[in-house]
Amino acid sequence: MAKKTEWKETLLAFIAIVVIIFLLKRSDSTRFILFSLWVIFCFFVFLRNVYKSNFKNSSDKTRLETTRKNSFVGSLIVTIFFSIFAYFFSPKFGESSFGDLPQRMRLERMKQSPHCKVRCRRSKGVNEEKVEFQNIHPLTPSTSSSKWERLKQLWKLIKEQKNVAPIPSQKTDLFALDKGADVLVWFGHSSCFIQIEGKRIMIDPVFSEVSSPIPFFPKAFPGSNVYKPAEIPEIDYLIITHDHWDHLDYETVRKLKFKHAVCPLGVGAHLERFGIDPAIILEMDWHETLTIGKDFTIHCLPARHYSRRLFTRNQTLWASFLMETPSSFKIFMGGNGGYDSTFAEIGTKFGEIDLVLLENGNYSEPLSWHMQSEETIQAAEDLRAKALLPVHIAKFKLSTSDDPWYFPLDKIFELSKTKILNFSPP
Repeated sequence: MAKKTEWKETLLAFIAIVVIIFLLKRSDSTRFILFSLWVIFCFFVFLRNVYKSNFKNSSDKTRLETTRKNSFVGSLIVTIFFSIFAYFFSPKFGESSFGDLPQRMRLERMKQSPHCKVRCRRSKGVNEEKVEFQNIHPLTPSTSSSKWERLKQLWKLIKEQKNVAPIPSQKTDLFALDKGADVLVWFGHSSCFIQIEGKRIMIDPVFSEVSSPIPFFPKAFPGSNVYKPAEIPEIDYLIITHDHWDHLDYETVRKLKFKHAVCPLGVGAHLERFGIDPAIILEMDWHETLTIGKDFTIHCLPARHYSRRLFTRNQTLWASFLMETPSSFKIFMGGNGGYDSTFAEIGTKFGEIDLVLLENGNYSEPLSWHMQSEETIQAAEDLRAKALLPVHIAKFKLSTSDDPWYFPLDKIFELSKTKILNFSPP
Protein backbone atom coordinates (compact mmCIF):
# COMPACT_ATOMS: atom_id res chain seq x y z
CA MET A 1 0.00 0.00 0.00
CA ALA A 2 2.87 2.38 0.87
CA LYS A 3 4.57 1.67 -2.44
CA LYS A 4 1.37 2.47 -4.34
CA THR A 5 1.03 5.76 -2.44
CA GLU A 6 4.61 6.75 -3.31
CA TRP A 7 4.05 6.23 -7.04
CA LYS A 8 0.87 8.27 -6.82
CA GLU A 9 2.93 11.09 -5.33
CA THR A 10 5.39 10.83 -8.21
CA LEU A 11 2.62 10.85 -10.80
CA LEU A 12 1.06 13.92 -9.22
CA ALA A 13 4.46 15.67 -9.19
CA PHE A 14 4.96 15.16 -12.91
CA ILE A 15 1.39 16.24 -13.65
CA ALA A 16 2.17 19.40 -11.70
CA ILE A 17 5.23 20.00 -13.91
CA VAL A 18 3.13 19.78 -17.07
CA VAL A 19 0.50 22.14 -15.64
CA ILE A 20 3.15 24.67 -14.61
CA ILE A 21 4.69 24.61 -18.10
CA PHE A 22 1.40 25.73 -19.63
CA LEU A 23 0.67 28.25 -16.86
CA LEU A 24 4.12 29.71 -17.22
CA LYS A 25 3.30 30.89 -20.74
CA ARG A 26 1.11 33.58 -19.17
CA SER A 27 3.30 34.33 -16.16
CA ASP A 28 6.00 36.84 -15.38
CA SER A 29 9.50 36.04 -16.61
CA THR A 30 10.92 35.63 -13.09
CA ARG A 31 8.67 32.65 -12.47
CA PHE A 32 11.09 30.34 -14.22
CA ILE A 33 13.27 30.44 -11.09
CA LEU A 34 10.44 29.10 -8.96
CA PHE A 35 9.68 26.61 -11.69
CA SER A 36 13.27 25.34 -11.51
CA LEU A 37 13.01 24.80 -7.78
CA TRP A 38 9.75 22.94 -8.29
CA VAL A 39 11.38 20.68 -10.88
CA ILE A 40 14.17 19.86 -8.41
CA PHE A 41 11.63 18.95 -5.78
CA CYS A 42 9.56 16.79 -8.11
CA PHE A 43 12.57 14.98 -9.50
CA PHE A 44 13.97 14.19 -6.08
CA VAL A 45 10.56 12.82 -5.05
CA PHE A 46 10.85 10.51 -8.01
CA LEU A 47 14.40 9.46 -7.08
CA ARG A 48 13.38 8.88 -3.48
CA ASN A 49 10.64 6.53 -4.56
CA VAL A 50 12.97 4.64 -6.90
CA TYR A 51 15.57 4.37 -4.17
CA LYS A 52 13.09 3.17 -1.56
CA SER A 53 11.54 0.71 -3.98
CA ASN A 54 14.72 -0.92 -5.27
CA PHE A 55 17.81 -0.13 -3.24
CA LYS A 56 16.91 0.64 0.34
CA ASN A 57 17.45 -2.89 1.58
CA SER A 58 20.14 -3.79 -0.92
CA SER A 59 23.45 -5.21 0.32
CA ASP A 60 25.25 -4.08 -2.86
CA LYS A 61 26.88 -0.87 -1.58
CA THR A 62 28.75 -0.16 -4.82
CA ARG A 63 25.55 -0.27 -6.80
CA LEU A 64 23.88 1.96 -4.22
CA GLU A 65 26.67 4.58 -4.42
CA THR A 66 26.63 4.55 -8.24
CA THR A 67 22.88 5.03 -8.21
CA ARG A 68 23.21 8.01 -5.90
CA LYS A 69 25.80 9.66 -8.15
CA ASN A 70 23.77 9.00 -11.29
CA SER A 71 20.70 10.33 -9.54
CA PHE A 72 22.47 13.58 -8.70
CA VAL A 73 23.78 14.05 -12.24
CA GLY A 74 20.41 13.16 -13.73
CA SER A 75 18.56 15.57 -11.46
CA LEU A 76 21.00 18.34 -12.37
CA ILE A 77 20.54 17.73 -16.10
CA VAL A 78 16.75 17.63 -15.80
CA THR A 79 16.76 20.82 -13.72
CA ILE A 80 18.89 22.70 -16.27
CA PHE A 81 16.80 21.43 -19.18
CA PHE A 82 13.48 22.39 -17.68
CA SER A 83 14.84 25.75 -16.48
CA ILE A 84 15.92 26.68 -20.00
CA PHE A 85 12.66 25.36 -21.39
CA ALA A 86 10.72 27.46 -18.88
CA TYR A 87 12.83 30.53 -19.65
CA PHE A 88 11.83 30.31 -23.31
CA PHE A 89 8.20 30.51 -22.21
CA SER A 90 8.76 33.81 -20.36
CA PRO A 91 6.94 36.90 -21.68
CA LYS A 92 10.17 38.65 -22.72
CA PHE A 93 10.32 36.36 -25.78
CA GLY A 94 7.02 37.75 -26.98
CA GLU A 95 4.25 35.88 -28.75
CA SER A 96 5.05 33.16 -31.27
CA SER A 97 1.59 31.78 -32.03
CA PHE A 98 -1.74 33.05 -33.33
CA GLY A 99 -4.05 30.51 -31.76
CA ASP A 100 -6.66 32.39 -29.72
CA LEU A 101 -9.30 34.69 -31.21
CA PRO A 102 -7.50 38.07 -30.88
CA GLN A 103 -4.36 36.58 -32.38
CA ARG A 104 -6.30 34.95 -35.22
CA MET A 105 -7.82 38.35 -36.02
CA ARG A 106 -4.30 39.81 -36.09
CA LEU A 107 -3.18 36.95 -38.32
CA GLU A 108 -5.99 37.62 -40.78
CA ARG A 109 -4.92 41.23 -41.11
CA MET A 110 -1.29 40.20 -41.59
CA LYS A 111 -2.33 37.81 -44.36
CA GLN A 112 -4.00 40.67 -46.22
CA SER A 113 -0.70 42.52 -46.50
CA PRO A 114 0.81 42.47 -50.01
CA HIS A 115 4.18 41.97 -48.35
CA CYS A 116 3.13 38.77 -46.57
CA LYS A 117 3.43 35.29 -48.02
CA VAL A 118 1.23 32.54 -46.57
CA ARG A 119 2.55 29.00 -46.59
CA CYS A 120 0.22 26.09 -45.89
CA ARG A 121 1.14 22.66 -44.62
CA ARG A 122 -0.75 19.70 -43.22
CA SER A 123 0.33 18.43 -39.82
CA LYS A 124 -1.42 15.59 -37.97
CA GLY A 125 -4.46 15.93 -40.18
CA VAL A 126 -4.79 19.68 -39.58
CA ASN A 127 -4.02 22.42 -42.10
CA GLU A 128 -1.56 24.93 -40.68
CA GLU A 129 -0.77 28.37 -42.07
CA LYS A 130 2.55 30.10 -41.61
CA VAL A 131 2.98 33.77 -42.45
CA GLU A 132 6.28 35.14 -43.68
CA PHE A 133 6.91 38.77 -44.52
CA GLN A 134 9.20 39.56 -47.43
CA ASN A 135 11.48 42.39 -48.45
CA ILE A 136 10.92 44.34 -51.65
CA HIS A 137 14.52 43.51 -52.53
CA PRO A 138 15.54 40.08 -51.12
CA LEU A 139 18.42 39.85 -48.69
CA THR A 140 21.76 38.52 -49.90
CA PRO A 141 23.17 35.67 -47.75
CA SER A 142 26.19 36.45 -45.65
CA THR A 143 29.56 35.49 -47.10
CA SER A 144 31.14 34.95 -43.68
CA SER A 145 32.88 31.74 -42.71
CA SER A 146 31.67 28.58 -41.00
CA LYS A 147 29.56 28.32 -37.86
CA TRP A 148 32.72 27.47 -35.92
CA GLU A 149 34.30 30.73 -37.06
CA ARG A 150 31.16 32.61 -36.04
CA LEU A 151 31.34 31.07 -32.57
CA LYS A 152 34.94 32.23 -32.28
CA GLN A 153 33.85 35.71 -33.36
CA LEU A 154 31.12 35.66 -30.73
CA TRP A 155 33.65 34.76 -28.06
CA LYS A 156 35.84 37.59 -29.30
CA LEU A 157 32.97 40.05 -28.89
CA ILE A 158 32.28 38.83 -25.35
CA LYS A 159 35.91 39.37 -24.37
CA GLU A 160 36.19 42.76 -26.07
CA GLN A 161 33.11 44.26 -24.44
CA LYS A 162 34.88 44.03 -21.06
CA ASN A 163 37.75 46.28 -22.12
CA VAL A 164 35.96 49.47 -23.12
CA ALA A 165 36.53 52.73 -21.26
CA PRO A 166 33.35 54.53 -20.14
CA ILE A 167 31.62 56.36 -22.98
CA PRO A 168 31.11 60.08 -22.25
CA SER A 169 27.50 61.25 -22.09
CA GLN A 170 25.40 64.24 -21.11
CA LYS A 171 22.27 63.59 -19.08
CA THR A 172 19.24 65.85 -19.39
CA ASP A 173 16.37 66.16 -16.93
CA LEU A 174 13.55 65.40 -19.34
CA PHE A 175 10.87 66.30 -16.81
CA ALA A 176 12.27 69.83 -16.60
CA LEU A 177 11.98 70.46 -20.33
CA ASP A 178 9.68 73.19 -21.55
CA LYS A 179 6.78 71.35 -23.19
CA GLY A 180 6.82 73.90 -25.97
CA ALA A 181 10.47 73.27 -26.80
CA ASP A 182 11.55 71.04 -29.69
CA VAL A 183 14.12 68.55 -28.37
CA LEU A 184 15.82 65.37 -29.52
CA VAL A 185 17.76 63.18 -27.09
CA TRP A 186 19.77 60.22 -28.36
CA PHE A 187 20.33 57.51 -25.75
CA GLY A 188 22.80 55.47 -27.79
CA HIS A 189 22.11 52.70 -30.28
CA SER A 190 18.71 53.46 -31.93
CA SER A 191 16.86 54.83 -28.89
CA CYS A 192 15.66 58.43 -29.23
CA PHE A 193 13.32 60.80 -27.40
CA ILE A 194 11.73 63.47 -29.60
CA GLN A 195 9.63 66.32 -28.28
CA ILE A 196 8.25 68.33 -31.17
CA GLU A 197 5.27 70.65 -31.61
CA GLY A 198 3.47 69.40 -28.52
CA LYS A 199 4.09 65.67 -29.03
CA ARG A 200 6.48 63.37 -27.20
CA ILE A 201 7.77 60.48 -29.28
CA MET A 202 10.03 57.62 -28.19
CA ILE A 203 11.77 55.41 -30.75
CA ASP A 204 13.05 51.88 -30.02
CA PRO A 205 13.89 52.48 -26.33
CA VAL A 206 16.38 50.02 -24.80
CA PHE A 207 17.55 50.85 -21.27
CA SER A 208 18.52 47.31 -20.26
CA GLU A 209 22.15 46.33 -19.79
CA VAL A 210 21.86 43.48 -22.31
CA SER A 211 20.17 43.43 -25.72
CA SER A 212 19.65 39.72 -26.39
CA PRO A 213 18.15 36.58 -24.83
CA ILE A 214 21.65 35.74 -23.51
CA PRO A 215 21.91 37.20 -19.98
CA PHE A 216 25.51 38.39 -20.40
CA PHE A 217 25.87 39.44 -24.05
CA PRO A 218 25.92 41.87 -25.76
CA LYS A 219 26.31 44.12 -22.75
CA ALA A 220 25.99 47.89 -22.93
CA PHE A 221 29.27 49.80 -22.96
CA PRO A 222 30.14 51.48 -19.63
CA GLY A 223 28.63 54.94 -19.47
CA SER A 224 26.14 54.34 -22.30
CA ASN A 225 23.16 53.43 -20.13
CA VAL A 226 22.73 56.44 -17.85
CA TYR A 227 18.94 56.74 -18.17
CA LYS A 228 16.26 54.63 -16.50
CA PRO A 229 12.63 54.30 -17.63
CA ALA A 230 11.48 56.20 -14.52
CA GLU A 231 13.44 59.23 -15.79
CA ILE A 232 11.37 59.43 -18.99
CA PRO A 233 8.15 61.50 -18.89
CA GLU A 234 4.94 60.04 -20.26
CA ILE A 235 5.22 59.44 -23.98
CA ASP A 236 2.44 60.21 -26.44
CA TYR A 237 3.59 57.72 -29.08
CA LEU A 238 6.05 54.88 -28.59
CA ILE A 239 7.38 53.76 -31.99
CA ILE A 240 8.89 50.28 -32.40
CA THR A 241 10.51 49.62 -35.78
CA HIS A 242 10.86 45.82 -35.45
CA ASP A 243 11.02 43.03 -32.88
CA HIS A 244 14.78 42.48 -32.45
CA TRP A 245 15.98 42.59 -28.85
CA ASP A 246 18.10 45.70 -29.37
CA HIS A 247 14.98 47.61 -30.54
CA LEU A 248 12.14 46.00 -28.59
CA ASP A 249 13.18 45.58 -24.95
CA TYR A 250 10.79 43.84 -22.56
CA GLU A 251 11.95 45.49 -19.34
CA THR A 252 12.00 48.98 -20.83
CA VAL A 253 8.59 48.76 -22.49
CA ARG A 254 7.05 47.36 -19.32
CA LYS A 255 8.31 50.28 -17.22
CA LEU A 256 7.77 53.20 -19.59
CA LYS A 257 4.56 55.22 -19.50
CA PHE A 258 3.03 55.88 -22.91
CA LYS A 259 -0.40 56.62 -24.35
CA HIS A 260 -0.04 54.76 -27.64
CA ALA A 261 2.33 52.22 -29.19
CA VAL A 262 2.94 52.27 -32.95
CA CYS A 263 4.53 49.24 -34.57
CA PRO A 264 4.61 47.16 -37.78
CA LEU A 265 2.15 44.31 -38.37
CA GLY A 266 2.42 41.45 -35.89
CA VAL A 267 4.69 43.22 -33.39
CA GLY A 268 1.61 44.12 -31.39
CA ALA A 269 1.37 40.45 -30.38
CA HIS A 270 4.71 40.81 -28.57
CA LEU A 271 3.53 43.96 -26.82
CA GLU A 272 0.34 42.25 -25.66
CA ARG A 273 2.46 39.37 -24.33
CA PHE A 274 4.47 41.98 -22.41
CA GLY A 275 1.24 43.06 -20.72
CA ILE A 276 0.49 46.19 -22.80
CA ASP A 277 -3.19 47.08 -23.21
CA PRO A 278 -4.27 46.01 -26.74
CA ALA A 279 -6.45 49.13 -26.99
CA ILE A 280 -3.39 51.41 -27.23
CA ILE A 281 -1.47 49.31 -29.77
CA LEU A 282 -1.57 50.58 -33.36
CA GLU A 283 -0.16 48.17 -35.95
CA MET A 284 0.72 49.44 -39.40
CA ASP A 285 1.63 48.02 -42.79
CA TRP A 286 4.04 49.66 -45.22
CA HIS A 287 2.61 52.75 -46.93
CA GLU A 288 -0.11 53.25 -44.31
CA THR A 289 -0.55 56.62 -42.59
CA LEU A 290 -1.61 57.36 -39.01
CA THR A 291 -3.04 60.75 -38.04
CA ILE A 292 -2.03 61.73 -34.50
CA GLY A 293 -3.25 65.33 -34.51
CA LYS A 294 -4.29 68.15 -36.80
CA ASP A 295 -1.86 68.01 -39.74
CA PHE A 296 0.36 65.66 -37.67
CA THR A 297 0.97 62.27 -39.29
CA ILE A 298 3.17 59.18 -39.04
CA HIS A 299 3.85 57.18 -42.21
CA CYS A 300 4.91 53.53 -42.04
CA LEU A 301 7.42 52.84 -44.81
CA PRO A 302 9.50 49.91 -46.13
CA ALA A 303 12.88 48.81 -44.78
CA ARG A 304 15.21 46.08 -46.01
CA HIS A 305 15.65 43.92 -42.94
CA TYR A 306 14.10 40.91 -41.18
CA SER A 307 12.44 40.01 -37.87
CA ARG A 308 13.05 37.32 -35.28
CA ARG A 309 12.34 37.22 -31.56
CA LEU A 310 13.36 33.61 -30.92
CA PHE A 311 13.84 30.96 -33.61
CA THR A 312 11.41 31.75 -36.44
CA ARG A 313 12.21 34.59 -38.84
CA ASN A 314 9.90 37.09 -40.51
CA GLN A 315 6.66 36.28 -38.69
CA THR A 316 6.28 40.00 -37.95
CA LEU A 317 6.91 43.00 -40.18
CA TRP A 318 9.82 45.48 -39.90
CA ALA A 319 9.56 49.10 -41.01
CA SER A 320 10.88 52.62 -41.17
CA PHE A 321 8.72 55.61 -40.23
CA LEU A 322 8.37 59.21 -41.39
CA MET A 323 6.76 61.84 -39.17
CA GLU A 324 5.27 65.07 -40.54
CA THR A 325 4.37 67.84 -38.09
CA PRO A 326 1.83 70.68 -38.52
CA SER A 327 4.69 73.03 -39.46
CA SER A 328 5.69 70.58 -42.24
CA PHE A 329 8.86 69.51 -40.41
CA LYS A 330 9.76 65.96 -41.47
CA ILE A 331 11.71 63.35 -39.52
CA PHE A 332 12.61 59.99 -41.04
CA MET A 333 13.31 57.11 -38.62
CA GLY A 334 15.06 54.32 -40.45
CA GLY A 335 15.15 51.62 -37.78
CA ASN A 336 17.32 48.88 -39.27
CA GLY A 337 17.74 48.15 -42.93
CA GLY A 338 20.21 47.66 -45.72
CA TYR A 339 20.64 50.06 -48.59
CA ASP A 340 18.36 49.79 -51.62
CA SER A 341 16.28 51.94 -53.99
CA THR A 342 13.46 52.53 -51.47
CA PHE A 343 15.34 55.48 -49.95
CA ALA A 344 15.27 57.31 -53.28
CA GLU A 345 11.60 56.42 -53.73
CA ILE A 346 10.76 57.85 -50.31
CA GLY A 347 12.77 61.00 -51.08
CA THR A 348 10.90 61.46 -54.35
CA LYS A 349 7.51 60.94 -52.73
CA PHE A 350 7.93 63.17 -49.67
CA GLY A 351 10.41 65.76 -50.93
CA GLU A 352 13.15 67.20 -48.74
CA ILE A 353 13.31 65.66 -45.26
CA ASP A 354 14.54 67.90 -42.45
CA LEU A 355 16.16 65.20 -40.31
CA VAL A 356 16.90 61.54 -40.98
CA LEU A 357 17.93 58.98 -38.37
CA LEU A 358 19.85 56.22 -40.11
CA GLU A 359 21.92 53.31 -38.90
CA ASN A 360 25.65 53.76 -39.34
CA GLY A 361 27.34 50.39 -38.89
CA ASN A 362 30.88 49.18 -38.88
CA TYR A 363 30.68 45.54 -39.93
CA SER A 364 33.45 43.14 -40.85
CA GLU A 365 31.71 42.42 -44.18
CA PRO A 366 29.03 44.06 -46.36
CA LEU A 367 25.54 43.08 -45.18
CA SER A 368 22.36 43.49 -47.19
CA TRP A 369 20.30 44.05 -44.03
CA HIS A 370 22.57 46.72 -42.47
CA MET A 371 24.41 49.77 -43.78
CA GLN A 372 28.03 50.80 -43.65
CA SER A 373 28.91 54.50 -43.34
CA GLU A 374 29.22 55.01 -47.12
CA GLU A 375 25.73 53.55 -47.64
CA THR A 376 24.33 55.68 -44.82
CA ILE A 377 25.58 58.83 -46.56
CA GLN A 378 24.11 57.67 -49.87
CA ALA A 379 20.77 56.83 -48.23
CA ALA A 380 20.64 60.31 -46.68
CA GLU A 381 21.25 61.87 -50.10
CA ASP A 382 18.57 59.66 -51.64
CA LEU A 383 16.15 60.82 -48.94
CA ARG A 384 17.01 64.43 -49.79
CA ALA A 385 17.93 64.94 -46.17
CA LYS A 386 18.86 68.36 -44.80
CA ALA A 387 20.45 66.81 -41.70
CA LEU A 388 21.60 63.32 -40.69
CA LEU A 389 21.80 61.78 -37.23
CA PRO A 390 23.71 58.45 -37.39
CA VAL A 391 22.43 55.83 -34.90
CA HIS A 392 22.64 52.10 -34.14
CA ILE A 393 26.09 52.64 -32.61
CA ALA A 394 27.86 53.57 -29.36
CA LYS A 395 25.98 51.26 -26.97
CA PHE A 396 26.38 47.60 -27.93
CA LYS A 397 29.23 45.95 -29.78
CA LEU A 398 27.49 44.02 -32.54
CA SER A 399 30.37 43.73 -35.00
CA THR A 400 33.59 41.74 -34.91
CA SER A 401 35.50 44.70 -36.29
CA ASP A 402 38.61 45.63 -34.28
CA ASP A 403 37.79 49.34 -34.50
CA PRO A 404 36.72 51.26 -31.35
CA TRP A 405 33.10 52.20 -30.67
CA TYR A 406 33.55 55.75 -32.00
CA PHE A 407 35.04 54.68 -35.34
CA PRO A 408 31.70 54.80 -37.28
CA LEU A 409 31.15 58.35 -36.01
CA ASP A 410 34.60 59.48 -37.10
CA LYS A 411 34.19 57.78 -40.46
CA ILE A 412 30.80 59.23 -41.32
CA PHE A 413 31.92 62.68 -40.18
CA GLU A 414 34.81 62.56 -42.62
CA LEU A 415 32.59 61.27 -45.42
CA SER A 416 30.03 64.01 -44.83
CA LYS A 417 32.63 66.76 -45.40
CA THR A 418 32.52 66.15 -49.14
CA LYS A 419 28.72 66.11 -49.29
CA ILE A 420 26.07 68.81 -49.31
CA LEU A 421 24.70 67.50 -46.03
CA ASN A 422 24.41 68.92 -42.54
CA PHE A 423 25.92 66.26 -40.30
CA SER A 424 24.34 66.34 -36.82
CA PRO A 425 26.80 64.81 -34.37
CA PRO A 426 25.16 63.15 -31.31
